[in-house]
Amino acid sequence: RATKAQEFKLLEGARLRAWLQDEARVRSVRLAPAEAEHLLATSDGDLWALMGELEKLSAGWSLKREVAQETKVWDFTDAFFVDRIGSLRPLTRLFNSGNEPIQILGALASSVRTLALGGWQQAMRSRRPLPGVHPYVAAKHRTVAARLDKTAIRRLFTALISADVEIKSGRLPGPLALIRRLLS
Repeated sequence: RATKAQEFKLLEGARLRAWLQDEARVRSVRLAPAEAEHLLATSDGDLWALMGELEKLSAGWSLKREVAQETKVWDFTDAFFVDRIGSLRPLTRLFNSGNEPIQILGALASSVRTLALGGWQQAMRSRRPLPGVHPYVAAKHRTVAARLDKTAIRRLFTALISADVEIKSGRLPGPLALIRRLLS
């Protein structure tokens, strides 16, 4: 039973952008405009997450490399839902650039989870933002979810769990476990 309450509004827009620039300056981190926009877009206003990203940058982490790698991973996951056989080319590029199969599998599992959330929201006729998901990504997954039913999403989850077990147990080499899912 508090006698006084205080609400802290989320920082948005120009205020969030200014906060990020100030914090970067305090940590002696130089952010290119594209890097700042990427951090703002992926944080959803979460100051704690932004602080963590700035700490990584001040320790020498390369945001440019991460953004480029992320783009490649999402090229594969987007293609996976549209044309599984066609997604073999972006998957091969990921393998050739040194990405680990377990990392690619994790990105695909994240997409399936977002797909399931988008499908659930669509079934509930809700357009509220998905927590921790960029609005563009949520809209893209809602479109894909409209073409799938619960059974198809459940099959995807089961296939990804099987691939995870195959990779981690050593039953199949990582690339083969993922390629097997493309062909099934």
